[in-house]
Amino acid sequence: MDLSDSQVLHQSKNIAGDRVKHKEYVWLGIFGFLLMILSAGIWHPMPDTTVYLYQARHFATWDGLVHIMTHRLDTTPGYALLISPFFMIDDLPLVALTFFQALMLCVYMLGVYVWASRFAPKSAVLIAGAASLHVCVWQYGMVVTTEAPFMASMVWSVILFHRWVEETDQSLRLKYLVGGVFLFCYCTLIRSAGMMIAVGCAGYLLWENRRAGRHWLTHGWSLLLWTGLPCLVVMIFVLQQSWVGQTGLIHGTNMGGLTPTAQTNVFAYLWHGLYLRLTDMGRLTIPGMFKAYSTQGSWMHVTMLLYLPLFVGLLKGWWQLIRKQRDVLLLGFVPFLILHILYA
Repeated sequence: MDLSDSQVLHQSKNIAGDRVKHKEYVWLGIFGFLLMILSAGIWHPMPDTTVYLYQARHFATWDGLVHIMTHRLDTTPGYALLISPFFMIDDLPLVALTFFQALMLCVYMLGVYVWASRFAPKSAVLIAGAASLHVCVWQYGMVVTTEAPFMASMVWSVILFHRWVEETDQSLRLKYLVGGVFLFCYCTLIRSAGMMIAVGCAGYLLWENRRAGRHWLTHGWSLLLWTGLPCLVVMIFVLQQSWVGQTGLIHGTNMGGLTPTAQTNVFAYLWHGLYLRLTDMGRLTIPGMFKAYSTQGSWMHVTMLLYLPLFVGLLKGWWQLIRKQRDVLLLGFVPFLILHILYA
């Protein structure tokens, strides 16, 4: 094959690749349009909605901000701060908030597409669609809750972390560092559970140090930024809530559920937490099982014939992925799952 033939072949591959990308973008556009239709235009409030609306309305004014920051909050303030600018325009901006939720779901979907491209480029658009056009996901786009912005900030912070790791240009590395750390911190300010994904950053950096034969504290400043700062955000919130509530560190915050009472059997507590998380995975993963609640605490229910094998399969798939390519989101899955077993 002469040089001209090689050039023609190379150009043909580029054209084919561009066509594939174009089709993927078209599908992402269709998925985004469906998300907007499914999520927007329907006002579906939930009990937590009133809490976020109350906080956001106070955050929109200086007097309200001072008032609310000197009282104990039932939730972390990140989401209310995010939507508070809408209340500077209207006292109850329901339409704007609904479309904002739908937009956050689209940002989340695009993030899943970019993230999945690292593992399965040919299937990334299908993975993004399956992760977004899901009854549980878009249902929470209808309401003023933290799920949509939390998932969007979480997946994009992971993307920026890996781009920071892989980038060689120092100016771009700095941009990825600042953007990624900010998103991680704000992710934990929206929901404290985001701290567990930041712990995944520590696992990734320590793993890389061990693989390269470096001391485990090599690049310790990276650990402080990517993991330490998000954890510090949570600790500041806990301490601030303890101070304004004039109570202990646990009972003065919304993290009281992490501590079982003295009468609770610890083994039964953890066993029940594992049961809840296992059924959650089954209900969210198997089509048609979203409302399939089994008898609470009943491991012998018929639905467990589906949930148990699925859980084993998910763990096997997780292990295969983590061996193929280390990833913060995959590493953070372990502490994230443990947290929610404890927080049953």
